Amino acid sequence: GFGTLELGKNTKPDGRTIFEIGSITKVFTGIALADLVVEGKAKLDEPLESLLPKGVLVPERDGVKITLEHLATHHSGLPRVPTVVLTRTLFGKDPYADVLEKDLFDFLKIWKPSRPSGKEYDYSNLGAGLLGVALATRAETTFEELLNTKIIKPLRLVDTTLKLDDARIARLAKPYLKGGKPGNSWRFDALAGCGGLKSTVDD
Repeated sequence: GFGTLELGKNTKPDGRTIFEIGSITKVFTGIALADLVVEGKAKLDEPLESLLPKGVLVPERDGVKITLEHLATHHSGLPRVPTVVLTRTLFGKDPYADVLEKDLFDFLKIWKPSRPSGKEYDYSNLGAGLLGVALATRAETTFEELLNTKIIKPLRLVDTTLKLDDARIARLAKPYLKGGKPGNSWRFDALAGCGGLKSTVDD
């Protein structure tokens, strides 16, 4: 292990140290999509709207619908984050905590695309999070259980999880801000598909 787990203490990280792996979660979300496609339960060119609850409309530009492939490859045209996350960040709060599916769907009601989907690469946590929501809806389960069933359990990733129990919290590498001030771990709810996983080097 390199460095220390806590400032001022000589505690080395090891293979079982829990880290917030952030956007590496998107790889898992993409694999879950690929798995459903192979099973014939989803299609890459399928519109996002067809996987969301009835009545949830997804804006489009020039008649081009956002597809699952657009979401997975960051070509949806969606912004990096929805307004609610920006607001929480500005006020110094845990930006993704308590962001619910309703918040994402409410954002879609007011969002106006500036260009057709599929035209340009534009990194979007919102897009990856919506992909997670859509896949879980299609699989009739939660995003957490979808990852567990498709990836985590088959690969025996014993410490890869969206939610930490007390034993794993004790092994979590503590976050710090620039300058060495203690930070806070982030909690992901509806946007878990973009960055919610915790894992270890061993996993």
